[in-house]
Amino acid sequence: MSGETLGARVIQLEELVSHQEHLLHQLSSVVSELRRECEGLKERLGERCDRLESLIENQSEGDLPDEKPPHY
Repeated sequence: MSGETLGARVIQLEELVSHQEHLLHQLSSVVSELRRECEGLKERLGERCDRLESLIENQSEGDLPDEKPPHY
């Protein structure tokens, strides 16, 4: 292997590593953003579940929202 060929190959590998490092930083940013979004959605879901449980507990047996009113 000549010096020029080896030098060209080293440059090619350095460019490849640089590109991969850039992609790794981008992916890391995306993962961080998705983690924050997921945590926010978990919090909102917990709030909705708590609200639903509260509504169910406070609802009387005969006062179901899907129940049709009696006809006279």
